[in-house]
Amino acid sequence: MQVLMRHSCQCPGSRLRTTGGSCSSIRAPAAPVHHGFRRPARSCDITASATNGSRPFNKHSEPDFPAFPVDETFPDEALATNKYQDSSLDANEALKSICAWDTEGLPKHHTSRRGVSNKVMLSTYADCIGSNIADLTGFLQAEVQDAIGSIHLLPIFPSTGDRGFAPVNYQEVDPKLGSWGDVQTLAGEYQMCLEYMVNHISPGSPQFQDYKAHGDNSAYKDMFVRWKDVWASGAPTAEELAMVRTRKPAPPVLSVEMGDGSVVPLWCTFSTQQVDIDPFSEKGWEFTEASLRSLCERGGARLIRLDAFGYVSKKAGTTCFMQGPEVWDLLARIKEVVRPYGVQLLCEVHEDFLLNIELARHGLWVYDFALPLLMLHALKFKSAEPLRHWISICPRRQITTLDTHDGMGVDDITGLAPLVDIPELERSILGRGGNINYKHFFVKPGQADVAPDHKRTTSSLHAAADFLQPDCLEGSYQSVAHQYNQTYFSAVGEDPQQYLLARAIQFFTPGVPMIYYVGLLAGSNDFEQLQNGGDCRDINRHFYSLQEARQAVRRPVVQALLELCRFRNEHPAFKGRVYVDDSGPASLLKVTWDYKGLHKAVLVADVASHAFSISHTPYSPDGLELGGVSSLDARGIFSVFSCDALDLPSRKLKRTRAMVAAAAAAAGAGVAEGSVSESDTEGSVSVGVGMNGMQQLDLSWAWKTAPAAASR
Repeated sequence: MQVLMRHSCQCPGSRLRTTGGSCSSIRAPAAPVHHGFRRPARSCDITASATNGSRPFNKHSEPDFPAFPVDETFPDEALATNKYQDSSLDANEALKSICAWDTEGLPKHHTSRRGVSNKVMLSTYADCIGSNIADLTGFLQAEVQDAIGSIHLLPIFPSTGDRGFAPVNYQEVDPKLGSWGDVQTLAGEYQMCLEYMVNHISPGSPQFQDYKAHGDNSAYKDMFVRWKDVWASGAPTAEELAMVRTRKPAPPVLSVEMGDGSVVPLWCTFSTQQVDIDPFSEKGWEFTEASLRSLCERGGARLIRLDAFGYVSKKAGTTCFMQGPEVWDLLARIKEVVRPYGVQLLCEVHEDFLLNIELARHGLWVYDFALPLLMLHALKFKSAEPLRHWISICPRRQITTLDTHDGMGVDDITGLAPLVDIPELERSILGRGGNINYKHFFVKPGQADVAPDHKRTTSSLHAAADFLQPDCLEGSYQSVAHQYNQTYFSAVGEDPQQYLLARAIQFFTPGVPMIYYVGLLAGSNDFEQLQNGGDCRDINRHFYSLQEARQAVRRPVVQALLELCRFRNEHPAFKGRVYVDDSGPASLLKVTWDYKGLHKAVLVADVASHAFSISHTPYSPDGLELGGVSSLDARGIFSVFSCDALDLPSRKLKRTRAMVAAAAAAAGAGVAEGSVSESDTEGSVSVGVGMNGMQQLDLSWAWKTAPAAASR
């Protein structure tokens, strides 16, 4: 049994192909699709700052994405606008022009901090690995180290519900989780992303309590959205209510009993513990600004995730979702607040991909929520064609995901995968233990069912009858699938081969890859947590004790994932351009990253057989040249996975520093081959360094005996 690993440099005239699960040397794919748009005269390079020598992993001295000019909109905005105005141009080409961008020649925003790190981001709750931020920090320092470059902390503030998403304030950290000092310590290790809920606040907040006690005499009376003020007649008609985008099978209204005994209906998009605020009001904006400054100053945030921001605008006769120009004006004001801190904004929105492209066009970071289901679609239907298309047009300024604290969005793949395939994909997910989170529509009297196989509900309408026009009571609510909930490891059948394939594709997709903490540890569906928690998303919200997390991280599939993370973090090719080769069988995906022709990384993946390989130019984290080989990983990274039959249960994966040390010695001496044996690995390593101009490093690892009891 052996694992083949290959480092390959650019070799003119060679072909990119899969042979026995490994890659030969590489060249630019035939008929490449330049990411975003085929424009030879322009570049979509992302040039990182040069690093001076070796740097410790836990400092912010590594190459980052540049700080994007937060006071400017999308760099290619004028070009994109011209494209849209020219009706003779193909719409798809116009779309591609929106996605293409570069930073070359743009004025840089001078701050003390640079842009979003081009390294793997970990998304986690503060109390799901251990019980607090200090536990989490210790675990990451000991077990994960440089496999991640940034961390997204899900809400850490005092909260009254929804797993932290019902914040009381942003001026303090929930004492059960730690302190600002703990947050700052973690921010000193990894670049920090923190949460801000733009749309709502807890009814336990001082502002809401003051309003509830004093009513119209409260200084905060305009901070909350009075239901009757939105509608011309004080209550919506059935026609108006049907237009509103809702997140529950009920009108978005909360009946609040005031201190004087009167009842005031307020707008409430989500749960009763999340009351909507009006950030356009004086007090609403004061709260927003103070909260954002707290995240920047106390939390050391370099990226702020704007949760639920699309719901802030309430206008009768609209969907009350992403209604401009108010939403865009608010985002511009928020940008101005965080600009002095060098902080950038990440917008959370589940919608068809065109909206995310528009957000990226305005210089904002967005999520790639399309990738999770597109990946499962590719594995289920054995076709990479939707993935090829998406990788070729997706925004560059995005955070790629396979898993998050929420589910995998159905809306996010609208227009990217055949709708007729969704029911079968859904059956596959449910067959592997997943469940469904629903979205809800108000169906007007006489309107056809939006989901014929789903029942109508009317109880919530009668409960809110005092706040609705009479014709609303003749309608009903219906539900359709919004998100699918399960761990991604379970979604691929707990098959390590498919799981690492999916992560490899994610890491080669344009953007910054993010891994959810359960995904980092390749966790399975937590049915006990689901039963006890009462939220369908709890299936993917396991609480790991430190001991359990330490055991999980030692599983071979997790160790392999961590090494793949390090490869993605360190290889210079990911600072450059990305190409998708749309030739070959439908099941084949070939993605090439090229940095100025000096560094290349190529993924060849077959979504039918689940075989994949990564071929790349040699490199080292400190950028040193080693004996004619452009660079070698002096730390011995287990960096190239050539996997067509990765039998993880019977294989022990371990980083082998001596392997690369031997290669470096052989290259430095101009010797064709070198070898080394390691008794602690119960195997032998042979190293060959080609010195014929191809600069190809072949590594083979042959086991004498396979460990008998190794866990996936």
